[in-house]
This record gives sequence, structure tokens and C-alpha cells, in this order.
Amino acid sequence: MGTLIQDMKYALRTLLKSPGFVAIAVLTLALGIGANVAIFALVNAVLLQPLPFHEPDRLVRVFDDLNGAGAKDVGISVPELEDLRHRTDVFASKSAPCGL
Repeated sequence: MGTLIQDMKYALRTLLKSPGFVAIAVLTLALGIGANVAIFALVNAVLLQPLPFHEPDRLVRVFDDLNGAGAKDVGISVPELEDLRHRTDVFASKSAPCGL
């Protein structure tokens, strides 16, 4: 135990002699830890947490192709969504993304 205390005192004296190195080391650790926390929070929220729906395995997304423009899987327009809502009973419920 005495050797450990001597080693710690020596390490502390050595670090106090080079404050620039200590500042860079602490800053690097802080940035690394902060980046890891941010990435984990994002991955946890997007990939690891279950979806906030009753039966998320039954969710579907409906796509449409714009043949004239050559675009595929562009989603559907608001009139098409209204048409789905009123004229079909294939889906239990229908909604649009928040942007519509």
C-alpha cells in the first residue's frame, strides 16, 4: 500500500509540472465521453427503445411511384391519403407524417 501512495504522489508531481499536457488530456477525455454519451442517447432513442404504438409489428408505410418523374417510393400525397381514409377499410387506421 505504501508503494501505491508513493506512485500516486510521483504521478501528481509529474502532472503538476506539465499543466498543458494535463489540460489536453482532460479535454480529450471530456470530448470522448461527451461524444459517447450523445451517440448512445441517439442510438438508444432510435434503435433500442420500442416504438410508442400498441402493436408496432403491424405498422406499414405506403409508398407511391411517380412514373412520369422517374421517382420511386416517394410516399403519398394528402389527397391520396384522404382517399385511403374514406374509400378503403384495409387498414385499421391511417395517418400522415407530422410534415403533412
